[in-house]
Amino acid sequence: SFLKEDVEPPIVVSDRRLVQAARLLKCAAAAGGRRRASLLDCMVLSYVFAQDPEDDAPIIRDWLIAKIQGSQSELDRFDFLLQGLQERAAEAQQDDVTAMAAARADVASMVAVLEERWIAAQHTVADLRALPIPQ
Repeated sequence: SFLKEDVEPPIVVSDRRLVQAARLLKCAAAAGGRRRASLLDCMVLSYVFAQDPEDDAPIIRDWLIAKIQGSQSELDRFDFLLQGLQERAAEAQQDDVTAMAAARADVASMVAVLEERWIAAQHTVADLRALPIPQ
């Protein structure tokens, strides 16, 4: 989804501003000693994309925070994987040691990914809450 579709009034971002935004993200990453921009670096985009920073920046900031916090589609993918795993486990015989071991390994992998995403999300939310809100 895009700013021009998700917010009212619609905010249109020109190609020129997109190029400026890409350059700014590169600079933010370099200033932080990183080769790649982080999600937190994206928060400066609220001022790049704003046509009127006083009015638009808070709207864009809220939109960015919603996008950074994750989408429902990611949760839907995990739900789909869990349903498939549940079906496989139900079909496997209790004495089928190989199938049960594979199911356990799948669950362990999914738990590790979810824990990693949860920790990253907690750090991002804490960082976002620490940002000053422009007046």
